[in-house]
Amino acid sequence: MPSNPPTITGSYVMLSQVLTNLIHNAVKYHDKKTGTIKIECRKTNAGYHHIFVIDDGPGIPEKYQQKVFGVFETANQKHTTANTGVGLAIVKKLVKLNGGDIKLTSEYGKGSTFSFTWPKV
Repeated sequence: MPSNPPTITGSYVMLSQVLTNLIHNAVKYHDKKTGTIKIECRKTNAGYHHIFVIDDGPGIPEKYQQKVFGVFETANQKHTTANTGVGLAIVKKLVKLNGGDIKLTSEYGKGSTFSFTWPKV
């Protein structure tokens, strides 16, 4: 644990929903028996924290990376019956409502990183 963890303010419910959805997806779509999910938070000078949810799962193919934040979109065709395709759309909406931004960095076969900014105050 960091010696000086950041203080994050704002809507606990919204931040909790964002993190819950991102972590849930990292677990749900992981393709190995064991894996790693890391959560990092870095302070920025612009009045925001930069939060990362990093996994070592299957990654998201490039052709789906721009679509995953859309309503009823999914990158994993194997889970379509158990997937509504709204989780990441909700995540994006909540981050935007709090003045932040979210992005996906992923290399197919090597995991994904969802990073978003959240206001310090």
